[in-house]
Amino acid sequence: MRYVAGMWDALSRYPTLPFVVAAVVMIVWPLPRRPMVERERQARLDELARGAPERYFEERRALASYGPKSAGPYRLWGLILLALSLASLFLTP
Repeated sequence: MRYVAGMWDALSRYPTLPFVVAAVVMIVWPLPRRPMVERERQARLDELARGAPERYFEERRALASYGPKSAGPYRLWGLILLALSLASLFLTP
């Protein structure tokens, strides 16, 4: 119970702290996920090359032409959120 009271005290003193944590997660999360997405895409291309049926019209062409979505915009929003929450954290009295 003491832990919860201490956490509540920290949140009442620093209300933007959860936003800082969320921003850091938004910046860091896509990094380990990118190789996994690439492996899944390549595995599906290999399945299609071996003759597996396409799940939707021109799936093979779409996978070959377009790579996975970039994590850039997601990480940019994380940087903006981090900047705003840190500014709010340090500039409020």
